[in-house]
Amino acid sequence: MMRVYIQGVCGTFMAGVAVLAQQLGFDVYGSDKSMYPPMDKQLKNIKVDKGYDVSMLNDNGYPDHVVIGNSMSRKIYQVEEVLNNNISFSSGPEWVAKNVLDKRKVLAIAGTHGKTSTASMLLWILRYAGLDPGYLIGGVPKFVETSANLGTSDWFIIEADEYDSAFFDKRAKCLHIKPFAAVVNNLEHDHFDIYDSLKDIEKVFLQWVKLIPLSGGLVCSGEKNCEKIVKLAKDITNVNVLNQNEKMIVNDLKNNEAFWVLNDEVVGKFCAEWVSGHMLQNALSASAIAYYYVGIDRPVILEALTKYPGVARRMELKKKEGGVFWYDDFAHHPTAIKKTIEAARLKHPHLDVFVCLDLSSYSLKQNKHLEKLKNSLVDASKVLMLKTSGDDDLAHQIESLVSSLFNVEVFENSSELIKYLEKNLNNEGVVLTISSKEFKGVRV
Repeated sequence: MMRVYIQGVCGTFMAGVAVLAQQLGFDVYGSDKSMYPPMDKQLKNIKVDKGYDVSMLNDNGYPDHVVIGNSMSRKIYQVEEVLNNNISFSSGPEWVAKNVLDKRKVLAIAGTHGKTSTASMLLWILRYAGLDPGYLIGGVPKFVETSANLGTSDWFIIEADEYDSAFFDKRAKCLHIKPFAAVVNNLEHDHFDIYDSLKDIEKVFLQWVKLIPLSGGLVCSGEKNCEKIVKLAKDITNVNVLNQNEKMIVNDLKNNEAFWVLNDEVVGKFCAEWVSGHMLQNALSASAIAYYYVGIDRPVILEALTKYPGVARRMELKKKEGGVFWYDDFAHHPTAIKKTIEAARLKHPHLDVFVCLDLSSYSLKQNKHLEKLKNSLVDASKVLMLKTSGDDDLAHQIESLVSSLFNVEVFENSSELIKYLEKNLNNEGVVLTISSKEFKGVRV
């Protein structure tokens, strides 16, 4: 049996790679520096070494192949061992493209925001329609146990991320994916460690949509940042632009009702707990792919969306204690944070919203995002953050936030933050934890 070792195995993408490799019959094991939900549960049947000691890689002989995550870099002991001993290796996206996506009809979901929610909704719709697609998603939908599965049908759903693939493979992940049909939900400047401007990200997607066949197509938002992508795609494939002739409208927030509208005619109505402004864009993208390119009837799509159970860490209601609602969200960009807070406000208009914010993503630690981050927090009743140590730049940003916003509190540790919540909730309110990492001691 071929032995595959995955470095950085606990990342959301690489944990999915591990599951797929195991389902393909490989002997899979790997390493990472830490584990946190929900990927720790996903990897319970896979041997994971903590840290990157060389002896772990060479346990019972070297592996046949090493998949190197994009969190890895030169001078990490295991990486150097792979190179010194000429062990076969690849990036995660390259491995998936060769071993999983080849000869599948790929439905790829791209955009700065909403990839995981859109991909999860699309997966739910296809499964509800009786199909068994494969998938690799950057989170764990509530209706499955893992973020990845081979499936049995020709269809395969995957997030098409623009982040680079590995230290030796600087191509965007999406450029490894040849989609039959694709979504570009939105575009904003993100990943400041990779891209200097929004134009650099735009160039990636202009290159990527050239891979879509004429028999497939593109679903794209009508926002200004996507105009060039739509124009190029129309020359080579079928294109459906959302929010111009097709849209979803929130009718009654109290009853969580929404309508699917096409050319000013109501296609149908659905009612669901997850209904909110930013989630409707994701739902419309998933619906358009399912209808136009997979061929699922609209009534089936509407019925599926009415019963959609959601995805872990995407505005996820973790618990309700009396009049206190505890939500958790993965948002890691100012726009996503703003939309998440707005969604909490819409769901609970008469309650205070306490936002527990962890500035853990690289982009949120950059000065370029500081003004947007400030603006994203103004609708919170209170923003609770932990004091930053060992990062002068981030500490300066927190000081700037505190001095410029009336609603920010900074705490020495998670215990102090929780004490503040307990004292000020008064048996009612919304607690919203926002973090792309573990946020130990705060997340429910």
